[in-house]
Amino acid sequence: MTYKNKLAVLYSSCDKNEFLWDGFFLLMKKYWKSFNGDIVFNTENKHYMSNEYNFIYSNYNDGNNWSARFYKALEKVPTEYVLVILDDFYIDSYVNDKLLNECISQMDKNKKIKGFLFSQLSNNEKKDLLCFEKVGKFKNYRINLKVGLWKKHYLMSLCRNMESPWEYEVLMSIRSFFKNGDIYSIVNSEKSNAFPTSEGYLLERGILNIDLRKKYETQYGIRFSKYEENNIINNKQTNRLINRIKLFFKLVSNKKIC
Repeated sequence: MTYKNKLAVLYSSCDKNEFLWDGFFLLMKKYWKSFNGDIVFNTENKHYMSNEYNFIYSNYNDGNNWSARFYKALEKVPTEYVLVILDDFYIDSYVNDKLLNECISQMDKNKKIKGFLFSQLSNNEKKDLLCFEKVGKFKNYRINLKVGLWKKHYLMSLCRNMESPWEYEVLMSIRSFFKNGDIYSIVNSEKSNAFPTSEGYLLERGILNIDLRKKYETQYGIRFSKYEENNIINNKQTNRLINRIKLFFKLVSNKKIC
């Protein structure tokens, strides 16, 4: 199956993380040779120069409104299905095209299926569909920004204004409780996965993970040359209770982005 008219990638990043882009697309070229679709590049103003892929840019300038920028990027996805991936989840092995296409076929046949998560949400071994388990309605982070295959309009229907990536994951998961639709999560991602990425975060609170950095520099010759640690470290401590209160008010007050 060709991806051209079926699936696009939404690569979600920001201008300050441009030091991650070279490495991501180097590994994408190595491990996903069959991809021939569009890549919607979700960032503010900067563009990435490459002749390997067809990039579509969101170019939403408000750096303080992450959820609106994400929504605008979804609007530009030209296909029904979208693979959402964060900039620091590097592809670690060959993409399983057969399994990925089976997921797309299942979504074609069953309109209730809204998404497949290629990261584990539990340690369960029971499989409900292919090598996935069905995610319970009240499971935390049943919608998240790790690598996932989604129906574009389902995600758009859950977006609200002025939410950060963390708020997006928490609040969109809550909103999904009240939406029809099934979501599936991979079972034992080490044994079988359509889209294998490192389970560790390459970027943690603005700081490159030392072990993963060494791995990518040693194994693939990737250089994070534009990374300036002192400019992006943010260790500001926040009060968890205050965060929860803010989340509650956002949940009941935020309007759709449209």
